[in-house]
Amino acid sequence: MSQKIKLFGVVAVVAFLSYRTAVTTHASRDGMEGPSVTADGVLFHAGLNSHSDTDPEFYGVIEGSVTFMANIDFQKVKEHMLDPGVLGQISPLVSEYTATKTLENEDVLTYAVEETIAPLPQMGNGEPAKAWLNFHVNKRALADDTIAVTFELDKEKPNKWARLSGRIYGLDLHNGYSMFMVASSSKSHYEARPSDRIFLVREYLKSTKDQIVDWLNSIN
Repeated sequence: MSQKIKLFGVVAVVAFLSYRTAVTTHASRDGMEGPSVTADGVLFHAGLNSHSDTDPEFYGVIEGSVTFMANIDFQKVKEHMLDPGVLGQISPLVSEYTATKTLENEDVLTYAVEETIAPLPQMGNGEPAKAWLNFHVNKRALADDTIAVTFELDKEKPNKWARLSGRIYGLDLHNGYSMFMVASSSKSHYEARPSDRIFLVREYLKSTKDQIVDWLNSIN
């Protein structure tokens, strides 16, 4: 009797696991809730601009980047990356975001962006600041399943940030994963030592990665 009970228990467990696998697979195929998008192979880097010791223009400028893979079909990203407001969603702590298309041809799509950037919590009583930027989407790269976006401050506007420019890259790995990279060159208007700026840029890049992953989950 004991052996029969054990055998029944094993069969029941196998049946349950098979059922759960079938339900999960069916749900994924039918567009129901499936596995969430996560970041893998995350790399962070931040350091002083190499000219910061010899050129006053680059004193305190931090060059930073975050690179990671995500388990999402690149075509979904391509389909939604130009939706209204998306370029503003990659940056954490941004409010009052507006984007206006200023140029489009077969090579490039340019947006004039106005946004309010709040400081990281580590800045204590720091005040949010307005930033006006130009984003340039490389349309030829996009047609080749590659995201290549550059951005920089609009020098004709009264930006408080001393420097804020960078690049956004995305690539189809053709194995169910997409690779992303955000690189920035920045110097905020907040008073801080270079070592503190490096720390804050790393924290900001971590938040940027999380922000992008949240957006990827919203379209998955």
